[in-house]
Amino acid sequence: PFTTMLKFKPTARKAPNKDIVYSPQTVLDGYVSVDQLAEEISDSCTVNEADVLAVLRALQKHMYAHLRLGHSVRLGDVGSFRPSVYGKSAATPAEVTADSINGVRIRFRPSSWLTGKKSEYRFKRIASAKEQAEE
Repeated sequence: PFTTMLKFKPTARKAPNKDIVYSPQTVLDGYVSVDQLAEEISDSCTVNEADVLAVLRALQKHMYAHLRLGHSVRLGDVGSFRPSVYGKSAATPAEVTADSINGVRIRFRPSSWLTGKKSEYRFKRIASAKEQAEE
């Protein structure tokens, strides 16, 4: 039912030698809400939309609780989520304290099944901002 098509555009970046080079950059094509996912899941199975939405909301709540406890949360063939801290460096281990932490990130690691699907992607090039200005 879905056609896998990632849009990309050339984007200017400075290379280490300070030259300008162009690299592909993903162009997002909107977003999918939890409500839309619930509707699509409901349409593809025997569970009604309200029940799917309730399960997805509970998943959000419980994922957050487990991430706060320092757990990695594995979602089957989707992949896993884990908390990661970042902060200030110190000269000795004893100087690294909770005050050294600037924040927490949530890291996602796709499953081998999901990464194996990369060969199925198709790509569509769109014009860069520079190219659009020249038109």
